Amino acid sequence: KARHLSYTRQRGLPGRVDHVDNQDRIVTVTLFGGIDDELLGEIAKDDITGIAVARESLMTYDPVNDRRKGPVLEILTIDQEPGSSGIQVRIQPDLLLEGYRPGRIVRIYPSAWPVIALPREEEYFGR
Repeated sequence: KARHLSYTRQRGLPGRVDHVDNQDRIVTVTLFGGIDDELLGEIAKDDITGIAVARESLMTYDPVNDRRKGPVLEILTIDQEPGSSGIQVRIQPDLLLEGYRPGRIVRIYPSAWPVIALPREEEYFGR
């Protein structure tokens, strides 16, 4: 289990962008199902959290340089649909990226998690 938790912390929690408030720079993300409760518990209100744009394959482009940081404004429990964890997070990043659009995939990195350069074969950048 420790290896799985470490692997997920290095790659971020995957989720789907549900809503973007462009005026206030608020991104609402519903996390995917199957995430370990220990990892979900590490997301905290007011924590400075990073968001990296990902592809449908869950591959990120370059999470070390591409992720934007901002406070977690809210953590909501919503109706659990298929594939959903039932956890929705509202984050206010310092800058909205092109990939923060409803229906797109992102990965979330709580501030306590290390953000490391992944092996090139795990990044989409340059393909």
